[in-house]
Amino acid sequence: MAKYTKNYNLEKQQNNEYISIDGLNNNFDKIDKVLGNTGKFESAGGTATAIILSDVILEDGAGKTFKVISGNGGASTTINGKKLYKPGTTAAPTLIAGKAVTIWYDEAGDCFFIKASAEGNATADHVLAGKTFSNDNDTGLIGNIPILTGIRTPSGIAKWADGALAVYPEKGYQKGGAGDGEIKVTTDKLQSAEPALISSNIKSGVSIYGVAGSMATPGFYNFPLSIQESQPTAVKNGHIWVKSSATFSKIQIVDAFTAGVADGTLMFVVGDTTLRKESISHSIKTTDNKSVIVSTSEIDDSSADWLVSNISGDISTSVMLRRPMVYSKLGGLLDVETAHMWDGNSWKLISQKGSYLAIAKGGSGPGYGLSICNVSSDTYVRNVTTLAQGSTYSSNTTYSSDGRYLAHYNIVFQRIGDVYSSFWDVPSSVNLGGLTYNSVSITTISGDGNTVASLYRNNGNNDYVIIIFKNNGNTFVQLTYFSIGYTNSIFSISMNYAGTMIVYSAAASGSSQGSIYAYYKNTDGSYSHNGSVKYGVGYPFIVKFNKNYSRIVSLTGLPSRYNLSVYTFNESNRTVTLERETTHNADITSTIYPCGVAISNTGFILTTGYPNSPYYFLYNYIQGRPYSISGLLGKNSSHSAVFDFNSDGTRLAISVATGDVYIYAVSVNESTFTMNFTLIKSLGFPTNSDTYAIQYFP
Repeated sequence: MAKYTKNYNLEKQQNNEYISIDGLNNNFDKIDKVLGNTGKFESAGGTATAIILSDVILEDGAGKTFKVISGNGGASTTINGKKLYKPGTTAAPTLIAGKAVTIWYDEAGDCFFIKASAEGNATADHVLAGKTFSNDNDTGLIGNIPILTGIRTPSGIAKWADGALAVYPEKGYQKGGAGDGEIKVTTDKLQSAEPALISSNIKSGVSIYGVAGSMATPGFYNFPLSIQESQPTAVKNGHIWVKSSATFSKIQIVDAFTAGVADGTLMFVVGDTTLRKESISHSIKTTDNKSVIVSTSEIDDSSADWLVSNISGDISTSVMLRRPMVYSKLGGLLDVETAHMWDGNSWKLISQKGSYLAIAKGGSGPGYGLSICNVSSDTYVRNVTTLAQGSTYSSNTTYSSDGRYLAHYNIVFQRIGDVYSSFWDVPSSVNLGGLTYNSVSITTISGDGNTVASLYRNNGNNDYVIIIFKNNGNTFVQLTYFSIGYTNSIFSISMNYAGTMIVYSAAASGSSQGSIYAYYKNTDGSYSHNGSVKYGVGYPFIVKFNKNYSRIVSLTGLPSRYNLSVYTFNESNRTVTLERETTHNADITSTIYPCGVAISNTGFILTTGYPNSPYYFLYNYIQGRPYSISGLLGKNSSHSAVFDFNSDGTRLAISVATGDVYIYAVSVNESTFTMNFTLIKSLGFPTNSDTYAIQYFP
């Protein structure tokens, strides 16, 4: 009986049989078939998920290798109707077209298992680009994770709710470390996450992540400022609007204006920067960790209403100064600017542009009284004439610092544009304590135009008082007064910028000696003094503040002798200090009483005497020395020459013997210490008319 081999079913030759050529050939055919299946892979038939193969041996462990024609995408698949699984699972393998796979039959499960050539679940997205790997599905696979080198940029950034920065790196592998893994976040990407990262939010001079700051450093003074012709929208209380198209490079808040500032400067003149309303507060921790508020406040001047500093934060401050006058220096010329301040409700005019000369002539008729000339560009057009008649000498004809008001004789005039008109008449008499006091027509006005001081006398006991009037916007109302007692004569009164300090000169009754006094405004509105500034000075003809209110100048003395004194003052401490003094009597050969004085902001003081031939004395109080004079004429026919410098000392207006008023251009030769005067204009006043006051503004 024939017997066969187990695996390939080859017929065995028996010992009692003859060798069969057919049997051998059959065995060779079987071997050839099996070897043919081993060396040559059958291409799968059927479909991708229902594969048909030939010569599949359904014996446990019998295998077959075939070529996949259509990939199954990992879907459930059968071979000759029997399920195909991954080894040891019931999951379908992924068949890839063109790949050869080996399967084997599992008799117990009546299914096929794919033979594992590799294992793993890694995919190309898990492996670096260029690196080879294998998995459950295949061998020799290539990874596709990008290898990132050098400085990289993120694909995007954002901001967390807590403000932290979120950076989204590129997909790929980075080694890390300097030069081989840095992520550069550019400025534009930072700004996409934080729109507030812009120049205007960064302090000027500071750069943050490549954004250069342009924001001005918050300073102590933070009031809004507009320099433009058209009215701006008010920002807050204290907003200053300067009505100008000019460009300024520097802003100064100063006690007094001066011609010595740099060109392109805008000056806010407040009279005294130490007088203010101020409050400061901030929180501190006690030693037992409790929070408390520490604050301080000071009121030096209750009238201060310009809010120059209002800062909130860890340290809060509020500072108010006196309402400013606004001056400019452009092209070497000092001028007043038209300016307004927002007080929380409306724009208030605080200064008004213009340059003027006031000339007071005694007598009546055309050309007499008070004349105003517009001096812009040296035109000296007499645009208003005969504002006030009268022959009373008034050395106290005074402008407010911005030229809006002019106090003369017993009238305060107001300027609107180029037009001056009567604003308020000083009361001719007042009743104080049951006594009648009559005006003696010596009136002065403060630099800010808010205060008037006028001299009154009780004819019965020759008692003098100075009455203070306050400007309420519509008129002046009586505020307070102080008595200066029994005296022979009051020669002049002068007031500082804010009306908080008044100086006057008085001659003692029955004596050729006199005194100069300074009165200060108290917190309750009253005025008091600390004793005389100077006593026994001879006739105290004139005492006055200079145009920028930085000095007090007095001209006193006896016949043939000048005492010219210059004082500094500290209003807060209520002190007046002698800075310079000169006594001059050389070249005076006859009786001459010192009488006229003009002061420029460049430090020059010009004086003259009464009543003989013209005599002038020129002194520079900054250098402390006299100067020679060249080219100056002038003397009134019956009084001393009357004259005034403009604010920067480049022009002098002076009365002359004919009754006319001359305008001189002024220059200084510092090498010879000489002031030169060049006549540029004659204003043409009536012949032999007496001039009682000349006053420039500014």
